[in-house]
Amino acid sequence: MARSKIFGNLINSFVNTILNSPLHGLMSEHSLAVHYMSRESGKEASFPAYFYQHRNAFYILVEKKEEWWRSLKGGALVKVTIKGNDHRAWAEAVHDETELKEMLGRLLKSIPELQTELDVHPGDSSALDEKEQQIILQYYSIIKIQIQAEQA
Repeated sequence: MARSKIFGNLINSFVNTILNSPLHGLMSEHSLAVHYMSRESGKEASFPAYFYQHRNAFYILVEKKEEWWRSLKGGALVKVTIKGNDHRAWAEAVHDETELKEMLGRLLKSIPELQTELDVHPGDSSALDEKEQQIILQYYSIIKIQIQAEQA
């Protein structure tokens, strides 16, 4: 178990480096980097995530067992790097069940790599059944990120 966490941290560091560099185009079609202030350590931390954009918000899927996103409880200011550009944003967990299920479906439909990672195959209908949604949402949550207007 410890090896997988170390491996995951290495992969996340590598992906973060790419997303925050001029090479971001290699990965930025569906990926962004979230930079946040850890409430526990008081230090800035970051992680990469797949995203789905819906209207003026970006939605990302996060594992519930990971501790970092607890720093976003109740919402928090973050910086996101999207397609090589940094933005100030507000991030918070989605609690509305209808919105959770809708955004989970949209994330999976738009990001085939995520389907592979989660080992789900919605089939021709591109929709998960209720049981599959419940299983995924037992282990994952969705964070909504809204870009804040730039101040002059």
